[in-house]
Amino acid sequence: MLQIGSVAAIPQVAAVRGQIAQAEAELAALKKRYLPLHPTYIKAVTTIQRLKESLQENLREAGKILPAQYASLKDTESKLNTALIEQEKAALDLSKLAIPYNVLQRDVQSDRAMYDSLVARVRETTISEGIEKNPFHVVEEPMPSAFPVKPEKIKILTTAFVLSLIVGGVLVIVLDSLDESLHSVDQAEQFLGLPALAIIPEEKKLNSAFMPIPVKDGQTSRQAEAFRTVRASLSLLGGESSRRVFLFASALPEEGKSFSSVNTAFAFSLEGLRTIVVEADLRRPSLHKIFPGLVDRNAPGLSDFLAGNETLDTVIRPSPIENLSFLFAGRRSPNPAELLASKSFSLLIEALLERFDRVICDSAPINAVSDTLTLITAVQHVCLVVRPEKTPKKAIARACHLVDKAGGKLAGFLLNRVKFKYGSGRYYYYYYGDKYYGKNDLEKTG
Repeated sequence: MLQIGSVAAIPQVAAVRGQIAQAEAELAALKKRYLPLHPTYIKAVTTIQRLKESLQENLREAGKILPAQYASLKDTESKLNTALIEQEKAALDLSKLAIPYNVLQRDVQSDRAMYDSLVARVRETTISEGIEKNPFHVVEEPMPSAFPVKPEKIKILTTAFVLSLIVGGVLVIVLDSLDESLHSVDQAEQFLGLPALAIIPEEKKLNSAFMPIPVKDGQTSRQAEAFRTVRASLSLLGGESSRRVFLFASALPEEGKSFSSVNTAFAFSLEGLRTIVVEADLRRPSLHKIFPGLVDRNAPGLSDFLAGNETLDTVIRPSPIENLSFLFAGRRSPNPAELLASKSFSLLIEALLERFDRVICDSAPINAVSDTLTLITAVQHVCLVVRPEKTPKKAIARACHLVDKAGGKLAGFLLNRVKFKYGSGRYYYYYYGDKYYGKNDLEKTG
């Protein structure tokens, strides 16, 4: 009987069959866990038997259930046929009403088009009525003048000159108020309260792998004389023992501190003083580019010594220049600030003073990172490199404040990359030095 589709679709039969399938699945799972004599196993078998008996009873009642379902479906079919006939009549009535509706819709569209044209015409009439007639009329035609009209050139030029002076003065005042940089030696000394160690002019770069060394490449150039002035200024800071360790720093990057430190060290070496340059900028080292054949970026240096991986003899690099040595930054370190803040740096300076007469440290910008502030206690003097017309006054003042707060002693400042312009009074007392340069030197330095 279950092969008959109508019998299998009876709700009671379908429900019992689903229960039997579920019970058999549970029995299959119990067979893996229990033996046939286990109470749970026996209970599952009993349940399946009871469900099968219930299925047999429902199948016996199928003969009564199917005629009842058939009668119900016939009644439903008759009701649907009646409803279909009624819907066909309603559709026919709607098709009859559509004809007059379409006629009325065309009339509405025609009336709307006529209304829009009337509104547009009314607007045109209203606008034309609002236009007033010209109240003027020509009485007599104009006559040309008997004498030509000439422009008042003197008056126009005078007015233009006065206005240009006013605009130029206002522009100068506005630009001067917006400019926050230093422009002259006197202004820098007054603002910082520090002496100027030297004024380093901006000149054409000499032949070098990375940066020019004018003290070596141009023995009588203005830059070379400027670094000799730095050497002389640093030599007047006190007794010999109190002016041996110098730190060159700047407020912001690209001020020229590495350029100034290397050339100052070279000036000391020319005087016969054993000098070493310590590259304490472990984050962006650049001194290894001066002598490409001497070291590379991954050569052992300061970071390796401070970390205890190298000895002092292995990290000191003598340069091709007599009396001048370098202690480069070394390999990259994940914690440069902690290395520089350790006691090993102070011990390094003491060890270098036993071998060299002058120790010059090239550090990172003061306002950029805290590395420089940790080195100040290990040096004797701090030389601040300032680039005029570029470095803001607030940045320089903050750098001086941080050095003073860290217990450092500022020896003075260097104005680097100064543009000497004849006709300007900012650096007038440096022009006379040109008379001491030879013709070839002036051509070399521009």
